[in-house]
Amino acid sequence: MVVGTITPPLLLAASLSFSASDTAYFISVALLASGLGAFLASAVVVARSARLAECHGHELRVHVAAHAGVARGGLAMMFGLSFVAAPVQMLLAPFLSRLRAVFTAARLRRVYC
Repeated sequence: MVVGTITPPLLLAASLSFSASDTAYFISVALLASGLGAFLASAVVVARSARLAECHGHELRVHVAAHAGVARGGLAMMFGLSFVAAPVQMLLAPFLSRLRAVFTAARLRRVYC
């Protein structure tokens, strides 16, 4: 479970040739975010909580967007993109079943291929 949390920041730091201290910072932030997500998922205060102990890892699909953000505007751009993208995902999550009807695999293949 820890490998899924550590690998994306490690790959991002290696591809952007960050120093060892920046790499350690990325890994620390990833572990902190994973712990916070696990706490919120198991907490009683959250209304839709599953109340289960689980480890939240990070997805590797975000690696491309993070790399582009760092290449264009540095770490501030990458963190800014993260802070903007997270609330957008939370707002769109209740409508996921309806969005799947709009963004089908066939339609996405026509756009990206």
